[in-house]
Amino acid sequence: MDPLAKRALQSSYRWFSSSDSSYKLEAYDIAVYELEMAGEVALKGFLIEKHYDVPKIHNVSRIIRTLIHDIQFMQVDNASKLEDYLDRFDHVVRMRGDAGYSYKSSMDLEGFKEIYNDYSDSIKELIDFVSDMLTKLE
Repeated sequence: MDPLAKRALQSSYRWFSSSDSSYKLEAYDIAVYELEMAGEVALKGFLIEKHYDVPKIHNVSRIIRTLIHDIQFMQVDNASKLEDYLDRFDHVVRMRGDAGYSYKSSMDLEGFKEIYNDYSDSIKELIDFVSDMLTKLE
């Protein structure tokens, strides 16, 4: 595995662990922000491993979808799974701004708690899926 991709994946797991800690402290807005970062960094690690430039944007799912459909760089069953994870990640990434600037958001902490509860398992599954994919490439 590319050393930078490996570091990204390790960082992703740390972001996820941090989101869990923030959730337990009832800092639900911060937990959602960290959850988004966990998914984002895992996906960027995937792009690094596939030798693609990593853009300085938060939502890289559109780029990965393009690679799946136009270049077909993975097996169909894995591509389908990844697209499902990307759909769920898209929901979390849309909340990044509100979570990061919760003092200006119309959403209260209970709303962030609900988002975390709805998507934390999916983001963990996404990270594990990316990890498995990168490990198989070694």
